Amino acid sequence: MERRQIIGALGAAACTGGIAVTVAGLVNHLPVLDMGGPLLLAAGLVAFGRLFVTAPKARPTRARPLVLGPLAEPSPIKLEVGEDGELFSTTSARLYATRRTFNVRVSNTLASKTIRKCRVRITEVSPPTDYAGPWLLADEFDLPAGDHRLVAIATFGEAREPDKFDCADSFIVVQDEGQNLTLDADVRSTLTIRATGDDVAFCELRCDLWVDPSGRLHIKAVG
Repeated sequence: MERRQIIGALGAAACTGGIAVTVAGLVNHLPVLDMGGPLLLAAGLVAFGRLFVTAPKARPTRARPLVLGPLAEPSPIKLEVGEDGELFSTTSARLYATRRTFNVRVSNTLASKTIRKCRVRITEVSPPTDYAGPWLLADEFDLPAGDHRLVAIATFGEAREPDKFDCADSFIVVQDEGQNLTLDADVRSTLTIRATGDDVAFCELRCDLWVDPSGRLHIKAVG
């Protein structure tokens, strides 16, 4: 058998996995003095053939989908506070006193759906008070689409001329329903106001409430 035929047979055997049997048969046909090269070639092909036949095939991997946490559902309720327009009011309390009241505007931003059973509460006061919350500001009202309602938050009696007659209140009175929450006029308090309704996500607003050195009540949305 010619060398070219032997090498060809060894290559075919390596591809089909029949290395050992084929080599064993071919070696008998090789001259003794000429066995070095073919035997080395045969050994290499046997090793390669075993690797080719027995090596496990790599399984294709599928990328796992990226799972994100639930996104916060936007609320159709909008809360606003301020010191102008309908967000505040003043009344004459006494000859030398004025009572200032701040409101929160509760709006329904939906175009065609009424939000039913709305409730507005103060859920947290910072720094903490001796009173137990939450403090209910308004309960069980419906809010038509595109409409709003004003809910009183707090009131404070201011002195008109404190230099002449300082008759300002010592406490800010929160307009909760029957719970009588009061805040020290010398302390800047932060309120968390929450509005809820049937089948909608709730809305929260944080605001600061304080009395300045001149004795006037202020409010400002924060955070």
